[in-house]
Amino acid sequence: AGGAKEPTVGTEPESGALALLELLAADLIDGEPARAAALAKAKELLKGSDGAARPEPELWCRAARQSLALGELLGVVESCEAALTPLVNAPAGSSPLKDEWKWYALAECTHGEAIEKLLKPDQNLQLQLQLHAQALGHLAQAMAHANRAGLGSMCVSAAERFWPHCKALMASTNPGALRAPVGVALKELQELEAALQPQVVELRVRLYEAMLGVLA
Repeated sequence: AGGAKEPTVGTEPESGALALLELLAADLIDGEPARAAALAKAKELLKGSDGAARPEPELWCRAARQSLALGELLGVVESCEAALTPLVNAPAGSSPLKDEWKWYALAECTHGEAIEKLLKPDQNLQLQLQLHAQALGHLAQAMAHANRAGLGSMCVSAAERFWPHCKALMASTNPGALRAPVGVALKELQELEAALQPQVVELRVRLYEAMLGVLA
């Protein structure tokens, strides 16, 4: 199944985008240039005539995961932000559907993963700390959204990515950057179902220690 020949399904742009993303996810498009072209086409189909992202959190999340697989980190950020647009623009007091929270959680977690890939050992220290702080913010939101979706295992997965960024900031001159995201993380871990608590006991202890260090 070589090349990026587009399947003919449905007339809606979203249908075409979904078909391309399915082919990419199933490894049915050979070669990185063809994969990149298919992904670019899918993203084009997910935008309106004005260039604004269509409110399709699931499809934008799929695009973000494919961008991550191709190492297109700017594409990851763009797709994650597009996935979150309906949440950002939601009227005050409105409540997204439970299934939508799943995609918002995945978007934040994927954004955190992309930031991890931007970190390099020889980087300017200040830039490293900024990236760690940004990753913490996205992963904390991923935990909150995952719990709203009723997906405790996704919350735990985001929490496992959370700790290394905490460690870096604890050793820095700006540990205060930990206060808000660690507060969110502790709240979300506390709300996990009993069956998942044993997986996060050690992490909760570490996070309480980190918070005490900030408050000291």
